[in-house]
Amino acid sequence: MQVLMMVDHEWLTRLAESYCSFAPMDPEQAPRYDAVKDQIVTRVEVTFGPLNWPLKPVDRSIPNDIMLYRYFAQFLLAGEVVPMLAEYVPKMLAPPTTMVRSWAKLQKRTETLLNALVSKEIHTKANLIAEWHKMRTIYSRSIWNGYLNHCIVK
Repeated sequence: MQVLMMVDHEWLTRLAESYCSFAPMDPEQAPRYDAVKDQIVTRVEVTFGPLNWPLKPVDRSIPNDIMLYRYFAQFLLAGEVVPMLAEYVPKMLAPPTTMVRSWAKLQKRTETLLNALVSKEIHTKANLIAEWHKMRTIYSRSIWNGYLNHCIVK
């Protein structure tokens, strides 16, 4: 006699993560900002157990590297993290997707924002708000104001 039990695939990926094999990030599929999780996520394929049973694809946080900060900057500028910034998108010299382009490091305005995010380890809305609360000094404000002045046409 055998016993069967139904298990939700999301339980396995959260509670038995060590038994799951996650496929690498698909470069064709762009990550997205998940406002509920406050993370940059991408959909990946998952298998479970030694027999590699396929599960439904799940949203998984992207690794903590420079691309995480680049994607966060993109979603920040696009108004997905802070909706009030969305009104400035049409006035920008370059679209927010410029942040993730390979040649973005050649532009001072993208590097200024990226370096500010990396130096303060800001890659979530919670971190951004916490840093904004700390931004009482002229130096901290000048980083953001300088970036906004460089990227927005007046």
